[in-house]
Amino acid sequence: MSDKNLENLIETIKQDAIATADKKAAEILDKAKKEATHIITAAETKKTTLIEEGKKIAEATINKGENALQQAARDLSITLYNDISHLFRSVLEQEVNASFSPKTVKNLVLKTLEQVGTNSEVQLPEDLKNEVTSYIHKQLQQSKELTKISANTALIKGFKITNKDEGWSYHITPEDVTELLFEQLSEQWKKILGNP
Repeated sequence: MSDKNLENLIETIKQDAIATADKKAAEILDKAKKEATHIITAAETKKTTLIEEGKKIAEATINKGENALQQAARDLSITLYNDISHLFRSVLEQEVNASFSPKTVKNLVLKTLEQVGTNSEVQLPEDLKNEVTSYIHKQLQQSKELTKISANTALIKGFKITNKDEGWSYHITPEDVTELLFEQLSEQWKKILGNP
């Protein structure tokens, strides 16, 4: 074999080796590109999924926070309403109790008797009995009917009026008046305060 043939043979082997290496390199590069594309696609999908999950978690957290704030606002509103209502009732009770003076009781008994008739029995606190009895009898001198007035140790303020013949009885005490006024006024308060 001549040198030229040997050189041609080496050159052919060399070109075959380079062609095989180029082909192998192209296959490796193609495989790497496909794998890189697959990794990028998977990463993009995972990124999108994570973003969506993050948005849902954030939205759920915001909703929970808003619901908790709304509940706290309702609770505070109810507590405030109840505190104001309790304070109002306490002040009303004090004012009504202070207004039940002997003079007020005398006038209330007289006005009640004028409305319901003097054929009734009136029970008064023991410390007011004599004073109110004297006043009522003076005021009702023209009446032919008798009003029985007695002491009731259970009464501290106010009075009880009864007509057994007609079957009725009323207690008029600061507590009863406070309760009636509070029920009526609390409806107005609910409108003013916005019923919780």
